[in-house]
Amino acid sequence: MLCLIIFHNFVKFFAQICEKFCFLIFRNFAKIVEMQLKMRIIGSVQNVWYRASTAGVARDLNLRGFAKNLKNGDVEIVAVGGKVNLAKLKKWCELGPSGAVVERIE
Repeated sequence: MLCLIIFHNFVKFFAQICEKFCFLIFRNFAKIVEMQLKMRIIGSVQNVWYRASTAGVARDLNLRGFAKNLKNGDVEIVAVGGKVNLAKLKKWCELGPSGAVVERIE
């Protein structure tokens, strides 16, 4: 009976170690498969809270990056994260916030 208890505790301990190890591997794997998306939003996209709204959407999607106004009236966005969330951000950018008129994205 004592051997069974010791064996049970060993298996439980080993399972905990494996779980933590797998978590570390997959967490680091997620960083490896991150991608970068760079977009230039062309249209009436300044003075309509486009950058701030984009930052909020990107934050909700767990993306990192920046959005900045360009001198010619366009907005440049650079975002880093998972492929699926980058695609969601790009789709949102096609419409932008209310008041924005997006002509195209390059």
